[in-house]
Amino acid sequence: VSLATDLPDPLELVVELAATGPRTPGSAGQHRAQEVLLRMMVTAGLERVGKEVIAAEWTHLVGELPGTTADEIVLSAHYDSVAGSPGIRDNATGCAVGLNSVSDLARTPRQKGVRLILTDGEESLGTGSQEWVAGLSMEDRQSILANLDLDMLGDSAGGAGIVHILVGRGRGGRVITPGWLVHAIMQSAASVGFVLVVVDRHWSWWAQLAVRCALPTRVADGRRFLESGVPAVTLSDLALTAERVGGPNGEDSLDTVDGERLQSWARVVAATARRLDQLAEPPTQETEYLVLRGKVWHRRDLIWVGFVIWILLVWRGLPGRWRQSPAVERRRAGRSYLPGFAFRMLFLLAVFSIPTFSTLLLNHVAILALAGTAPTHQLRRLLCLAAALPTLGFAGWIAIGQLRGWFIVDSAVLLPAALVGLTLATYCAWQLDR
Repeated sequence: VSLATDLPDPLELVVELAATGPRTPGSAGQHRAQEVLLRMMVTAGLERVGKEVIAAEWTHLVGELPGTTADEIVLSAHYDSVAGSPGIRDNATGCAVGLNSVSDLARTPRQKGVRLILTDGEESLGTGSQEWVAGLSMEDRQSILANLDLDMLGDSAGGAGIVHILVGRGRGGRVITPGWLVHAIMQSAASVGFVLVVVDRHWSWWAQLAVRCALPTRVADGRRFLESGVPAVTLSDLALTAERVGGPNGEDSLDTVDGERLQSWARVVAATARRLDQLAEPPTQETEYLVLRGKVWHRRDLIWVGFVIWILLVWRGLPGRWRQSPAVERRRAGRSYLPGFAFRMLFLLAVFSIPTFSTLLLNHVAILALAGTAPTHQLRRLLCLAAALPTLGFAGWIAIGQLRGWFIVDSAVLLPAALVGLTLATYCAWQLDR
């Protein structure tokens, strides 16, 4: 019989867990926290609750809600903390939201099982979760439809919640959170009236490009699941560019946590799990997508938008009657036609090979090109500046992010940098060669 209704609200859980003190691996505070959390997991309605010791170093707490199939959805939240910190926002809040989510899910039947794992070793670059996933058999790993990682939730400052598109290096190379999983979360949040943004509240568009050409320096458990082949996402109230809280200097306090917001997060997680439960099989692992104004635009959508603009460009730039002109005039007109032709071909290449970058950095350039060349040299230079401004701004923001330690730019930046740069250069050559 489920005792889910007896579970305290999330803020009470946070208070009780924070009272156990700092929870570094093997500490007295961690042992006290384990007793509290195991009791809460049983109260939440979870079955087969127990400890799993990994590599004789990390102690995970695991429980499950069985489904009617072998497939399962994994909710994760780390319960360890850095030395000297009460671990309130980081991450008693994630544990409380996870427990309340399964408490909600325990009330209704499910096809897929739901597993809650409260992890140890997250503060050691997610090593604990990495070892746990690595210890699963291939069959068990493939049965996990998705991992929803919960970290640093319930910010009393309010604002939109954050869906972190995770990126890492898996066995087959660079891996990223699939678009279908982001779509499921965005739709679920909308259904319960909670607003989500992707990666960052203020710089979401640029941040979505950044995770495609850089590796974020913060490593959460979700990234370790992703690198092990499990579709994963991290839900948080900490944006990519925000300063981290939770250290030993007292900045992590109960004053920073809002109980109603924790309840909203729990509803989002439960709604997402129910939406995922309805999937007959894992969708296609779409990695090229953008979230714009709350909607997930997949690769095909982005390509179609760019392709339509390209068709208009071709129609606008078709050679005219100069083909019937004298030879000298044809040569002159042909030379002036080449930069525009090169721009159109490079733009088309960018649309198909880097649709996320072309959508945000080049589509507006193609729209400017539809107007043709400006009548004066000064206006042409202004058009070139307008075309290049988003790219220059993004490049500057990337440099700031590198210096401030938000992420580390890697070789994935080379292709978009080359294509965007060449396309802009040919556009400016077309405009100024008059």
